[in-house]
Amino acid sequence: MESETTSVLIVEDDEAISETLSLALQQLSYKVAGTVTNGTDAVASVRKNLPDIILMDIELLGDMDGIQTTKEILTKFDVPVIYLTGRTDDDTIEKVKKTNPYGYIVKPFEVTELKVAIELALYKHDVEVGREKMISELQDVVANVVRQYIGAEKLGPKGKNWFA
Repeated sequence: MESETTSVLIVEDDEAISETLSLALQQLSYKVAGTVTNGTDAVASVRKNLPDIILMDIELLGDMDGIQTTKEILTKFDVPVIYLTGRTDDDTIEKVKKTNPYGYIVKPFEVTELKVAIELALYKHDVEVGREKMISELQDVVANVVRQYIGAEKLGPKGKNWFA
C-alpha cells in the first residue's frame, strides 16, 4: 500500500505523544485519519473514516482501555491494529494476544520502527484478505461441483431420472 494514501488513526490519551506520532506519520508520508483519546471516540472514528490501520495505546481515557477498544472495533471492522504502549507486563501481553494484533511497539519508539511496523502490518493484512478471498472462491467452486455432481447422480443412464 502506498504510504501517501495510507490513513492511520491514532488512539492515544497523551497529547504530547499523539502530536509526536502525528508528526512522525506525516514525515513518513502517511495520512493521519484522526487522533482520539478514548475507546468510544475511537470506535466512532473508525465507523466514520475507516482508516487503513490503527495505532492503539492500551491506557486510554474513559471506560474502555485499548484492548477492549480493539475488541469492539474488530467485531465490526476489518482494520489492522498495532499497539503502541509502555506496558510490557506478562498479563497485558496475554490479553493483547487475544486480539490478534498486527504489531506491538513499546514506547518510547523510533520513527523507523514505526514505519517498519506499519508496513509489515499492512502487508500481513493484505495477505490475509487475499487468503480469505481465495478460500471463499474455492468454497464456491466446491459447492458448484457438488451441486453438479448431485444433479448428475439423480440422472440414470442415458439421462433418465433414477427417481421418476
